[in-house]
Amino acid sequence: MKKVILVSLTVFFFSSYIFAKNTQSKENLSLPSKNKSVSFDGYKEILYKLVKQDEILDEALEKSKNSKLTESFLSEMAVLAKNAQKNLNEAAVLNKNQLAFVSPGSETSKYTRTIMAYANKIDRKIRAISANIEKASYSPAYRNAPISSKKTAKGKKLTQILKEKENLDNLKKELLSLQKTSQKVKASGKWLYIASK
Repeated sequence: MKKVILVSLTVFFFSSYIFAKNTQSKENLSLPSKNKSVSFDGYKEILYKLVKQDEILDEALEKSKNSKLTESFLSEMAVLAKNAQKNLNEAAVLNKNQLAFVSPGSETSKYTRTIMAYANKIDRKIRAISANIEKASYSPAYRNAPISSKKTAKGKKLTQILKEKENLDNLKKELLSLQKTSQKVKASGKWLYIASK
């Protein structure tokens, strides 16, 4: 009798062990692995673009504070604004594409938080540059330049001022367009951070 009970218990425990192992195997197949590696390459690429653009805008901001609105300065700033817009457009697209790969609750939030912070910094600097250019264009010296130019011979100064005004108008358009692009980067960066929390 004892032998029969012992055999029955052995069969029961063995059957329970097999059942538990099979259940565990099914759970492992159905549930995603917690140790699944997350690639940060996409976030690093975005950050590289934003950090580089932020450094360029730092120099531009300093120049915009004290520089005179000469033809060469205005042309240089217009080129800078156009290049910045191209880089930020690419960053905005990368932000949107990266949304498909966000892992909520993972370490990606460290990257997305930094991306959002840089996007905000860049936007503030662009607005500050625009404000400095606008302020300089309304200074008395610049506003009265066409009148004072009549005192110079052959209208050379007037021609120069008209060219500078043309470049100024072009720069203002570029900066306005750049601000709109910057807003896209801010918005997409914010959504990327929200999705990663």
